[in-house]
Amino acid sequence: PDVYIGPGCSCSSETGMNAVATATGANFPVPLISWGAGSPALGVLEDYPMFSRVVASYISNNAALIEFAKKLDWARVAIIKDSSSLFGDTNTMLVHNLESESIASATHTIPDTSSIITKDMVESGISSFVSQEQDLKTQVFVILSGCDGINDIIKSLSASNYLENYAFISYYTSLEICLVDRDPSVS
Repeated sequence: PDVYIGPGCSCSSETGMNAVATATGANFPVPLISWGAGSPALGVLEDYPMFSRVVASYISNNAALIEFAKKLDWARVAIIKDSSSLFGDTNTMLVHNLESESIASATHTIPDTSSIITKDMVESGISSFVSQEQDLKTQVFVILSGCDGINDIIKSLSASNYLENYAFISYYTSLEICLVDRDPSVS
């Protein structure tokens, strides 16, 4: 083929392109155009010269979030992220950008749930983090995770009655899409 369209996932795009490079000793041989891969790593031209996307990098959302926070006079933003490398650079830049605008932040990293970490431990960690942030008058939580992580985070927050009175912002995709895709009873 002259071009590949998709996948929409950053991890799949990186894995596929890296697998071809490892097997052939060369870069991916034809352009790969993704409709949804927002990983900042995919924007490094030296590493992925044949990659293109029709969405912006997740980091590009930071400027809009900063302006939104300033407009609403938020003094503090809490970040809940998964432990994957996908949102590491985004989180680092977001914290830096918030600090440069004198907006305080705190980050809670959810452990990789494929390890021996139990769901109760994840929920307990999220609940404890949100409780601390509640005491600090935090009003907004940014969720940096893929659909599975978003689903787990929202369920944990719901179980602890933390969904009301806060704003939740996801860089990945619509919270509703992730929740409905995973659990049809969610509306």
